Amino acid sequence: MTFNPFVLLLLGSLIFSKPLMAAPHQNIWGQLLQRHVSHTQTKGMTTTVVDYEELGQSPSFLALVRYVAQMPIPTNTDEAFAFWLDTYHMALVIAFTQYPNMQTPDFYTTGLITISGIPMSLSMIKDKIDPLTAYPLALFLTDGTLGSPDFPTHPVRNASAESYCKERVQALLKNNSKGLKIEPNTHMLYASQYIVDALGDDWLHTPYVQSALENINPNGYKLQILPYDQTPNRR
Repeated sequence: MTFNPFVLLLLGSLIFSKPLMAAPHQNIWGQLLQRHVSHTQTKGMTTTVVDYEELGQSPSFLALVRYVAQMPIPTNTDEAFAFWLDTYHMALVIAFTQYPNMQTPDFYTTGLITISGIPMSLSMIKDKIDPLTAYPLALFLTDGTLGSPDFPTHPVRNASAESYCKERVQALLKNNSKGLKIEPNTHMLYASQYIVDALGDDWLHTPYVQSALENINPNGYKLQILPYDQTPNRR
């Protein structure tokens, strides 16, 4: 019988790692993300796509989910943020393997991954992440569509919740294919409907957008809102 090396490493971490050290399980998660998440150009958009089916059926992923189910929830804010963020993306993988249609209400509300004995849905995990950062979740957390923030290609390592969210938010807003696009020559400012919905009526004057626009004064620009592509970001 042969054993997947990722599974062996994960099993070893169960024996030798300290409860709150995230590195062992994040090493496995990081390797899985490298194998199954890729940057691409599709439908005129720069984004990430995920091989949800292959990732969700991987023995390494299944072992990882079992391991995370036994982990104590960190009490430190940044460690808790990293834990719940990883858990959210693992649950999203499971959701795509169980529900072929994202429009099914169960996609977001059914328990997908067990944490401390409690089956957690995507909605429940988002409620855990929300109080750990001041940034709007919609600006850094993918909802599984092409037009939303990228699916991460690596876990949160050695970064605070604040710095991680700031980087992710700016990456989305400065992605001119699904965030903001500035054309100085024509004085046009394009914005995805996703951004407008996430930030509300005063979206243009929020600090997030103002930071992304840098020295551009939007008052002299004509605005055009572009549709939000809700195609699943599956590979």
